[in-house]
Amino acid sequence: MAVLRFGPLVQSVRGALGSVVFARQGGTPIVRPRPLKLNQRSAAQLRVRRNYNAVVAAWRGLTDDDRLRWFRLAETYRQAGPDGLGRPLSAWLLFATTNLRSMHMEGTIAYEPNPGFGDVERSFVRVDVWPGGPVRLVHSVGNPNVGNCYQLLVQRTWRRVGTLPGRLFLSAWHGVTTRRSDAITNEFAEVGGAPGIGEFVKWQCISHMWAWVRSVSFWGLVQVPNVGPELLTNGDMEVPDNSAPPAWWLFAGAGALERVLVDSWGDLRSLKWTRAASAGGTALYTPSTVDLSPAATYVLRFAAKCVSGTAWSNVFVYNPTIGVIYVTFNAPPADSIWHEYEYSFTVPAGGQNSKLQFANNNATAVEVYLDDVSIRRDL
Repeated sequence: MAVLRFGPLVQSVRGALGSVVFARQGGTPIVRPRPLKLNQRSAAQLRVRRNYNAVVAAWRGLTDDDRLRWFRLAETYRQAGPDGLGRPLSAWLLFATTNLRSMHMEGTIAYEPNPGFGDVERSFVRVDVWPGGPVRLVHSVGNPNVGNCYQLLVQRTWRRVGTLPGRLFLSAWHGVTTRRSDAITNEFAEVGGAPGIGEFVKWQCISHMWAWVRSVSFWGLVQVPNVGPELLTNGDMEVPDNSAPPAWWLFAGAGALERVLVDSWGDLRSLKWTRAASAGGTALYTPSTVDLSPAATYVLRFAAKCVSGTAWSNVFVYNPTIGVIYVTFNAPPADSIWHEYEYSFTVPAGGQNSKLQFANNNATAVEVYLDDVSIRRDL
């Protein structure tokens, strides 16, 4: 390592030139040898090499018509660099960028670009990390018929302060989805384990369309909240069959329940609850096994979409000792849009063996969807 002294013509040098690297250490400019790269032949490295070799072989095997489509796309598509200037890309670079993503995500090759799907959505992307799980990637749905592709990269080193180290990201999840929330708990844990309460997670999410090179990057820093474990079972309605009611939930009165796959909020299914006009009271509730025994503040969270009518009259918790504690009298608007809700409520001592109930005593016809119902205690 050598220390540099600059003159009036050259004020700073940064980067690599041949076998030497110009950098700064402790505010002092230095020059040092370029470090040797070791061929570790890890599973991740070998997978990337296999994917690259497959993409190269696919490019070589394209017909003239296939290559012409990628050349035409390259003529019209310009990508902005770090300096903000748009530059054209070669047909090969477009093909490789698109298909390296596709191979990583689904193990397939897109031989034709699909620019007809339009631009990538730009609404929102959020990462929720709960102590003990789940970890969820919440996002806008994009094209409901095609789906958006999301690649989530997370910081591997957890810290208890907001100033995290540099870009030490590893890919945790990459998939195509038509939903608004995906549980990626297991994939997240494989990258860096589960962070504890109060720790920070730095993340980057790349959103793109399948077989289309355009992408949008989102960045964020999330702190694991200071809350207790999940107190409800099957709040995400993820049970394979379509029995009514879903496992662990109970249903009384008029109306019908079914689990839907189309336009669901999270994972594979959401619960659809319907009732005809003037059909009488109806209620969706849990068994009396919810442990609210510590006298504390609890938070009810859920996602809901109301298509018609008033979704419910009220939401409350109950057991014989504490009686009825109303959580909310508000219902989601009948706008056919998914919304997320969060309500705090205080439980006195003796709240063990409680139940949560969504009750509807209105006279109007109702069609409402429900998903990701959760109760956690604030610590």
